[in-house]
Amino acid sequence: MTIGAAAIVTANATRTAGSGGDISLTSSGEVVVDGDLTANGRNGNVDDGGGDGGSIAITGSVVRAERAANRIAGIAGGPDGIGGEIELTSEVGALSVRAGSTPPRPAWRAPAAPSASDAAGALQLLGPIDVSGGSDGGGGDIDVAGAAAVTIAPAATLNAAANSAARAARSTWRRHARGAGRPHRRRRQRPGSIGGSVLLTACDLQIAATAHVSSLRSNGDNT
Repeated sequence: MTIGAAAIVTANATRTAGSGGDISLTSSGEVVVDGDLTANGRNGNVDDGGGDGGSIAITGSVVRAERAANRIAGIAGGPDGIGGEIELTSEVGALSVRAGSTPPRPAWRAPAAPSASDAAGALQLLGPIDVSGGSDGGGGDIDVAGAAAVTIAPAATLNAAANSAARAARSTWRRHARGAGRPHRRRRQRPGSIGGSVLLTACDLQIAATAHVSSLRSNGDNT
């Protein structure tokens, strides 16, 4: 399966305060994503709130999203939308990502949600993954698991930091449970300005000297 560089696959919300939908790409062979995948929520207002980001799941024997200019995004709408989820899974071989994977970065940044990458073979992260917190929110979670080598390249950024300007007010975020069919969505409360988590699992883990892995603020952790 190939999503060409000129292609746009979208499940964006179309009404004020609407939430993004879900995009799921599954192939028994290689999946190549050179175009844009977006499941963004729309801005709302103080009374109605903002729309949540949707979910994007890509599964193949090999997954490659190596074109730096393309974006994979489930952005939330302001003022209080909740970031979506991005999940990339390679079931047989390599997973290589350079595309910008950004669940929660709207003009008004919203609390972040998880991003997961799993590979049965070598896994390379060549570009940014950003689940940092919004103005009131803690950072989200990044889970990267490779059965062989996992490489965080020199230009790569894994960011699950909370916003240092976040207030002590509590904010909501969303986690998508894995399983068959449409992901189950639930909300839970989490204090503002709490760092998220970055979990890296591999047989051979290599983090380049100029790569950046961050879960800044209280309770944040890199494992």
